[in-house]
Amino acid sequence: MSDVISVLLVENDLADLRATTTILEQVPESTYEITSCNGFRATKQYFEDNPQARFDVCMINFRLNRYNGFDVLKYMVEGHQQTPCVMLTEVADVAADRRAMRMGAADYLVKGRFDSESIERVLRYTIDNARVLNSLKESEARFRSVVESASDGIVLLDDDGVLLATNRAANELLGASTKNLVGRPCVEFLTEESGAVVTEQLAGDAGYNGSTDGLKPLETHVIHASGKLVPVELTVSSWVSAGDRYWSIIIRDLTERKEMSDKLVYQAFHDPLTGLANRTLLKERVVERFRTIRHIAGTPALILVDLDNFKLVNDTFGHEAGDELLIVVASRLRDCVRDADLVARVGSDEFAVLLNGCDSLIAAKAVGQRLIDSLAEPVTIGGLPIIASGSAGVAIVASAEVTPDALFRNAEVAMHSAKANGKNRMALFEESMHHASFERMRMEHDLRETLAAGALQVAYQPVVSLTDGSVHGFEALARWTDPARGVVPPDVFIAVAEDAGLIEQLGRTVMKRAVEETAALQTRDQIPYQINVNLSTRQLDDPDLVSFTRSLLEDSGLAPGSLTLEVTESVMVGHVERAIGVLNELRDLRVKLALDDFGTGYSSLSYLHMLPLDALKADRSFVTRCNEPSGRALLRAILAVGRSLDLHTVAEGIEDENERSVLAGMGYDYGQGYLFSKPVTLLELAVYLETARTTAR
Repeated sequence: MSDVISVLLVENDLADLRATTTILEQVPESTYEITSCNGFRATKQYFEDNPQARFDVCMINFRLNRYNGFDVLKYMVEGHQQTPCVMLTEVADVAADRRAMRMGAADYLVKGRFDSESIERVLRYTIDNARVLNSLKESEARFRSVVESASDGIVLLDDDGVLLATNRAANELLGASTKNLVGRPCVEFLTEESGAVVTEQLAGDAGYNGSTDGLKPLETHVIHASGKLVPVELTVSSWVSAGDRYWSIIIRDLTERKEMSDKLVYQAFHDPLTGLANRTLLKERVVERFRTIRHIAGTPALILVDLDNFKLVNDTFGHEAGDELLIVVASRLRDCVRDADLVARVGSDEFAVLLNGCDSLIAAKAVGQRLIDSLAEPVTIGGLPIIASGSAGVAIVASAEVTPDALFRNAEVAMHSAKANGKNRMALFEESMHHASFERMRMEHDLRETLAAGALQVAYQPVVSLTDGSVHGFEALARWTDPARGVVPPDVFIAVAEDAGLIEQLGRTVMKRAVEETAALQTRDQIPYQINVNLSTRQLDDPDLVSFTRSLLEDSGLAPGSLTLEVTESVMVGHVERAIGVLNELRDLRVKLALDDFGTGYSSLSYLHMLPLDALKADRSFVTRCNEPSGRALLRAILAVGRSLDLHTVAEGIEDENERSVLAGMGYDYGQGYLFSKPVTLLELAVYLETARTTAR
C-alpha cells in the first residue's frame, strides 16, 4: 500500500466532517487524500460524474439526512465492490453494527472515541484485508474459469459420493445441467462395474489428502442422460477441508480415441477397397478353426479365387476401373456364401472363402462352382461389358497331416491348376497335382542360381518432397528377369525366396547394391540422397544383420544417415521385444527406419510408440481413395499418428496431380509413385536426377 491513501468520506455533519478530517491529517507517516460527500444522492452523483473514480476505503456516517448510511453502504457494496467500507456511529449500537457487517461493511468506528492511532489501525487493517479478499476472489474466478473451460469433465463430490459441483464438459458428457446433477449420487451416472470400483475408492484411504497412490485411471463408460454409454477414463483424487474429505473425478472423453483406434484396428484386418477380411484375418480364422475342429461339425474348407486377366483390365481402363471391378466381385462372392463363412481379399485380384464347417469335398466343390458362376454376369466398365471370370482352387482338411499352412498351399496349388487348364473354372486339390509344386521347385532353383551369380537386378523409384518437388531419395526394388520365364513378378519370386529360405540372401544383395550405387551417386552429385531398402521379417531375425549393415556402411562410404530400412507391421507380430532390440541397434548405426504400408497389416498402438521410427508410409490403397470422405479420414488418421510420434510421412502410389495436391494439402512430407517416376534402372535414375537438377536450376 502506498503512503497516499484515498478516502471517500460520506458525512452530513460539518463539525464531524472537520473533526474526522483533522484526525486523519494527524496520522504520522501517512497522507490521506479525502473526498467528501454529504449524503446518498451526492455520493451517487459523484460516481455518475466520475465513473473511473477509485478509493482505498469509504467511511460512511451511520445517520444521514433523509437517506441513512445503510443506503450508501448498499450502493457501495453493490456498485463498487472493490472499495471496503467503515461505518461511523455516534453511539455503540450492536444491532446496527451487526446489520452493517451483514451488508458488507468491513468495520465500524464510534465518533468521539477514536484518535489518529486507532483510525490508522482500523483503516489500514480494512484496506489490507480487502485486498487479500479481492485477491482470493480473483484467484477463485480464475480457477473457476480454468475449470469451466477445461476439455475434460470435472465433478466434485462429498465423502458420500454425492455431486456438489460440475463443469461444462461434465454436463455435456452426462447430458444434464449442473442444477440437475448436483445432489445426486455419482453412481447413477456410472456402469455397475465402474460404480463398484469408484465406491470402493471412496470408502478407502487411497487418494486421501490429494494423494493418488493406489488410484489408477479407470477406463470405463459413463451413462449419458439419453442412456447412451460414453467411453471415458476416470481419475479420482481427494482433499480435506475443515476436517471433511471431498473428492474430485476427472472424466476424459475417449470417444474420438476409441473411434480412431477402432478404425485402425478394422483397417488392420480388412481390405480398405472392398471391406472384406484381409489375409491376416483369414489366417487367424483358419488357425481358430483348426483349434476347434474337434468341437464343431464339419472340417475347414478353403477356396481361393483368382481373377483371370485382371491386369488387362487395369492396363486398358486404368486402376479406378479395376477397383470398381474388384468391388463388384467382392459383393458377388459374399452373396454366394452363408453369414458364418468368411470372404477375404488376399491379393491384388485374389480372394478366399473359408467355409465354416464343411460336410464334404463335394459340398465344398459346389460352393466353389457357385463362386465361379457368380462371376459370369458381365460388369460394365468404361461403357463396355466385362466378364470378371476367375479360377478357383478348393482344398479341405482331408487328414490329420494337413496344417493351416498346408491348407493354404493346397488351395493355391488347385487354383493354379485351374488356371493352367484354361481358366474360368474350379479345381479340387489332388495329391497328383505335383507339376505345380515341381515348377515352384524349379523357380526356387533358378532364383538361387541367379542370386549366386549376382544377376538379380535392382530398380529405383524416386521419393519426392511434396513441399517443393525436390528429390529426397529413392526406394530400391528387387527385379528378376529370367531367360526362360521373362520378367518374374516381385510378389512371385519374393514369396519363393521366403519359402526357400533365400530372403536373407536376396535382402543382402539388394541392400549391398543399393547402398554402393547410391554412395556413387552421392559422390557424383554431392547430394546426400536417401536410399530406402525393404527389410523382411526373416532378415530382422538374422543374427548377423546389424554387423552386415555396419560393415556395408563403413566400406561403401555412404553419407551418414542416408540409409532407411523399411519394415512392415508384420515384423512385430509374435516377437515385439526382439524386433525393437534389433531396430534400436540399427538406429545406433545412424540407420533410419520407416514403417511401410502402415494400416494394411496388424499394428498395436500400444507398442507403436516404442518403435525407433523416423517415418510412416501410407499404402497406395489409401492414396487411391483420397477423394472419398472415408479415404481422406483414414489418411488424416495416419498423418495424425505420424505427427503425434514426430515422424515423417510418405504417401505411396501417387499416380496423378490431384492425388499429389490432396496429400500435399493434408501435410504429407514425401510421396512416390508413377506421377513422379516408375521404378527405373541405375542408368535411367542418373538421367532422372540430372534432369531434376537442371529443372530446379
